[in-house]
Amino acid sequence: MKDTYSVEELKEITNKIPLDEILNKKGVVYKERRSELEGLTPDQLLEELSKDPKLIRRPIVIKDNQVIVGYDEKAYERILT
Repeated sequence: MKDTYSVEELKEITNKIPLDEILNKKGVVYKERRSELEGLTPDQLLEELSKDPKLIRRPIVIKDNQVIVGYDEKAYERILT
């Protein structure tokens, strides 16, 4: 699991899943910056995610062309076995 992601890495992830799925909307940082973040374009939002990893929902598991965000034991079993 990575601590930070570049904009390019985040773009690769969001080519496979919606950007909204990696945004940590339950986190304190998102709640504090919600009004600011909601007005951003997808590219601007990716830039913010790359600058502040606390905005990214964790963990992110990538295998082949599949991405799982957040803790989902059954999904891990499906792609990791």
